[in-house]
Amino acid sequence: MAWLLFAVMQPLINAIINLFDKYMLSKRIKNYYSYGIIVGLTTVTISLIMWSISKPQNTNIILIGIAAGMFYGTCYFLYFHLFTKSEASRVIGIIYVYPAIVALTSRILLKEQLSTIKYTAIILTVIGAIILGMEKKAKWELTHSFWIAVLIALNVGIVDTMDKYLLQHLTTVQVFSVTYTGVGTMLLLPMLSKKVRKDIKQTIPTIPIIIPMTILSMSATAFFLMAAQQIQVAIVSAIATLQPALVFIGTMILSKFAPHVIKETLKPKLIAYKTAGIFLVVAGAIILTL
Repeated sequence: MAWLLFAVMQPLINAIINLFDKYMLSKRIKNYYSYGIIVGLTTVTISLIMWSISKPQNTNIILIGIAAGMFYGTCYFLYFHLFTKSEASRVIGIIYVYPAIVALTSRILLKEQLSTIKYTAIILTVIGAIILGMEKKAKWELTHSFWIAVLIALNVGIVDTMDKYLLQHLTTVQVFSVTYTGVGTMLLLPMLSKKVRKDIKQTIPTIPIIIPMTILSMSATAFFLMAAQQIQVAIVSAIATLQPALVFIGTMILSKFAPHVIKETLKPKLIAYKTAGIFLVVAGAIILTL
């Protein structure tokens, strides 16, 4: 049953990283670009080490992999931006609509077939995301954060579809190394800005915390791959959908007992909305992975 441990570790680690990122970006880091640069340096270093070990050869495929990684790197910036503005439980819940996008892009680009139940699952995830994205101001409306989170989900969905193509030509370790090289490269681009380089000085005290957490974050992908080597990837992907629920539970606990770390609204009505939205997103995502 080692595969089960590996499969559960992925969403658990990702949820911990989400909570850590929320704390750092709302309490400790003034400029999320400088935060991304530290993450990027760590990511590039590890991916290049893995590159030297796995030795990918196909130049055209490698370039596609790096491009996919850079495309995914833009998701990091959008994700960091959202965590400075919005509740973590909402953001992660909405982002998990991406399995629906993967299903649709795979249908269009890779000609994969979708059953009626999977189309139903897509509808469920979209409804759940809309519930999570609605906030009442003068009236109920979809927030700015909702559209950014949907954009992240769209990007992740496209990248996952690209990864499916890459895995037809490279090993999982090679895909990991070339795509994370692209991710790290994109995260390092803000170093071209003089203002960001200046802000990095303020981020230096947090580097001893950020580096191990970045390594831990990358290990989540490794756990996913190790689990997928032992059992069907659909089962592993289904277990990965625990992440939004774990983030939701974590934010509720911290908001109650450690509000100085993370503080989210604990009004019963809003908790009920979030619960319903996350349930629909997770239920739809699980159906789509089976």
